[in-house]
Amino acid sequence: MSMPFADNAETELRADAKIFRELSAPHILTALFLKYLLREGELTASEFRSCFCDGPNDGGIDAIATYDDEVTRIALVQSKRVAKIDKHDVLDAAQKIARTVSDLDGGRAANYSSRVRRAYTTARNSTDNAPLDIMICTTVQPSQATRAQIDDAIRNDDFLVDFNVTITYGNDIESAIEHVEKPKPHVERGTLTRDTKAGLLEYKLPGQDEPKGIIANVLATSINKLYSAQHDDGLFAQNLRTFIPNKKVDDAISDSIRNTPADFWLKNNGITIACEDYNVDGNKIVLYNFSVINGCQTATKIGKSVIDPDFFLPCKIIRETESEKMADLAEAANSQKPIQDRDLKSNAPEQLALKRAFEKHEPKLYLGIKRGVKQFTRTQRRARGIRDWQQLDNWTYGQLVLAFHRQKPHIAFSRRGTMFGTKETYKEVFLRAHRDLATETDLLRLHDCYIHWREALLEDEGISEEEQAIVNQGRFAIIANCGLLAKAKRKLLDLATRQDRDQWARELVRADLTGSLFPTNGIDLSEETEGRLHDLFTLLLELHQAVVGEDNIAKLYKSEDFYLGPLSQQLIFRWQKNPYARFFSEAAEAFV
Repeated sequence: MSMPFADNAETELRADAKIFRELSAPHILTALFLKYLLREGELTASEFRSCFCDGPNDGGIDAIATYDDEVTRIALVQSKRVAKIDKHDVLDAAQKIARTVSDLDGGRAANYSSRVRRAYTTARNSTDNAPLDIMICTTVQPSQATRAQIDDAIRNDDFLVDFNVTITYGNDIESAIEHVEKPKPHVERGTLTRDTKAGLLEYKLPGQDEPKGIIANVLATSINKLYSAQHDDGLFAQNLRTFIPNKKVDDAISDSIRNTPADFWLKNNGITIACEDYNVDGNKIVLYNFSVINGCQTATKIGKSVIDPDFFLPCKIIRETESEKMADLAEAANSQKPIQDRDLKSNAPEQLALKRAFEKHEPKLYLGIKRGVKQFTRTQRRARGIRDWQQLDNWTYGQLVLAFHRQKPHIAFSRRGTMFGTKETYKEVFLRAHRDLATETDLLRLHDCYIHWREALLEDEGISEEEQAIVNQGRFAIIANCGLLAKAKRKLLDLATRQDRDQWARELVRADLTGSLFPTNGIDLSEETEGRLHDLFTLLLELHQAVVGEDNIAKLYKSEDFYLGPLSQQLIFRWQKNPYARFFSEAAEAFV
């Protein structure tokens, strides 16, 4: 790519796994896009394998992946490692993907490869009414005028009206990689141009001479220049979310910029910036150590547009030196916007307490509770001797709790957003009365062991498509099975309640595991424990193969009835009855 961060990222990715080493240049671009634009720097070989679908009869789609912003969304990705690109290239690519989606949804899938059909069906079935995003990724860095022509062509194409279409250019990829691998908490210095005729509105706290903040009308071109130079260099580091494609909102902003710039001030709420300090010098406002905390959508659209003629928009600038107070300002500024429920919980006392407790525990656990706060990269973890499982976000932690402790893998798999958006689910995940950090640490080790077992299994060229689907889509169901066995082994369950579905569901949730799960608690699992867990995962894979039948696998794993019924019932049967009982009992010796 001839870009330092991208070149280094490509080298590191190829060293990670065989599948990445064997990718062609265009395909490694797809992997980098998935890793840094959709996965914030984390992409396993199995994740890539499950969504990668480039090849003959792919319908113009290189990868189909789910990702999370306001809601879970489906990304339909095509990569173009080319020397130049224009609006016709982009329209042709986007329209081809749109036609493919129309065929897949309309029952006309026979002419498409099994990879595309499987990846699309999995994405559709693992989410509920997820929005579709066509994402075109290219190494080209066209002029702003060319980008504007591409944006206009997409916006005015009726065939693409049901899709969010985004284009990621070479410099966007480089910036995203730098943002992950070398994050900055803010921009050190920047300048805005203000309207001197309109004056400034200052706000001072009682008893203080120094203004706490100002409101000014600033030129769109100064926002445009700031975005061009710093958009992935700390400009949005303190914002609760980054730019989220929203066709209705984006088109309205773009239309105002293009057709009625004089009315932009009237139609838009403007942006809010928090900074350590600022200085007003004539028509210039110089900002120091600053970040946009509200108005990311507005700043991004202005930054990506051709501004002609120029126009003013309102800008609130707040002086704040304490990072915790800046985080509070960001939350307050965004609290009336349609952001994730998770974001609004990021400063909740129980989240902060959990994070502190994890970091005081030995071994230390690093829990991410807030977007925009970057954790250690994989390279940094290796340099510090931190295992991958020691760092996670509260999304993943909540999914593991739902699966292992609460025996609700169907929610962990397809409805994880409810853990922040539904009071009851949030309570049973984050406000549990019997949480034990020794148990949670071993749960993370268990999950990490499963991930390594899965990666090794997926490297086997003889693995069937059904097995691939089970170990990927059934991950939380298998973790739930492990929790069920651990509870049963400790005689925490009344197995007679299995005859009544509702009573069985209550019984599974009621039984709380505390204390260590494994015989030894070193930083790494013992070889014996790891071997028994691998045996258990293999037995569970065989069990799942026996009960999924010919049904749609992703659809089954979304179903509570499937887990409470055939899956858990058959597990207990095999644990108790020969010829399976001896093998399950030996594997279950992994647990104390």
